[in-house]
Amino acid sequence: MPANLSIVAGADEFLVDREARRLFEAAKAAAGADADPEVVDGSLRLVSDAPAVESRIRESLAVMGLFGSAKVVWVRSLNWLELPKAQAGSEEVVAILEQHLIPLLCAPAPDVRLVVSLIPPGRTRKEFKQLKAAAGTFVDLPDPAPEALASLVAAAFREAGAKAGPDVAAALLERVTGSTRALLAEAEKLAVHAGPGGTVGVDDVRRLTPVFGESDFFEPVDALLSADLAWTLASLDRYFFNNTSARPLLASLHNRLRLLIQLRAFADAGLIRLTASGVADRDLKALAARFAPLHGGAAKSSSNPFSQNPWYLGTKVAPAAARFTLRELVDLQLDLAEVAASGDEEGALRAACVRALGRRPRG
Repeated sequence: MPANLSIVAGADEFLVDREARRLFEAAKAAAGADADPEVVDGSLRLVSDAPAVESRIRESLAVMGLFGSAKVVWVRSLNWLELPKAQAGSEEVVAILEQHLIPLLCAPAPDVRLVVSLIPPGRTRKEFKQLKAAAGTFVDLPDPAPEALASLVAAAFREAGAKAGPDVAAALLERVTGSTRALLAEAEKLAVHAGPGGTVGVDDVRRLTPVFGESDFFEPVDALLSADLAWTLASLDRYFFNNTSARPLLASLHNRLRLLIQLRAFADAGLIRLTASGVADRDLKALAARFAPLHGGAAKSSSNPFSQNPWYLGTKVAPAAARFTLRELVDLQLDLAEVAASGDEEGALRAACVRALGRRPRG
């Protein structure tokens, strides 16, 4: 395996690009100041582009550096492995990949330091295994899980000289979905706001970070179900500053309440134990084995708690069921049913939230 071949693979484009850039900069430094660096776009947008992209990569690897200096090449965003072999017109792409491109990448000339980033990795393809076997350095980045993303956020704060208060990483993850780039950019923004040595709190996240991505998350839902009246009223101010209708928010609240009411009923029947951290996975599994068949189909629905992701149901939804009684949850659901017909959605929703939290015993 050539030590001058480094490959980074993964599904998250931002993380793959960042790691490949780090290896590219390290290769340039190792090659010396006279090295000739070049970045080649390896992405295939149309099947018909395959010959031109392969030719561009071949030319970059074949042309020597100026004055005989070493060459450092980064083949960036090579996405050929995501193309289904059954796709129309893909036969030529597969032939170029197997007969020309893979052999070319697996055996760079000794005076060429080559970095390749694979996005997405196509781990089941034989070409992936060939590249992995050939690389001196092979980095296969896992799909980012919430725990890994939280670690990245904490590292971003540390690098910026700021500190993250309790639950800040979780609050950021809830607001920024689907984009690691946006997540770390927002962490950097918050760190700059806090200043060197400053501490970022959950309130900073709520005030300064917008909701990103395709998500059904609305801040007032979590605020209300956290039984925090001040946060609930402030979040409603922010929501109605940008929205005129409460209906999307009501839909999200009703979806969450359907799950909470069922979890609370199971707990009151002694079938599960609710705590501030949620429900144990083993309890959910036992519950599903007994009651999931009664819900019929497995289509995802807020009426069927067993169609939800177990981690989401047990750790994100269930803690709220421990904060409210079954009566409180049902009363809130009935109150919310009147909001859409009130003629003043904002006022009616605000009043319903105050009544829901005002009914709760103080202290």
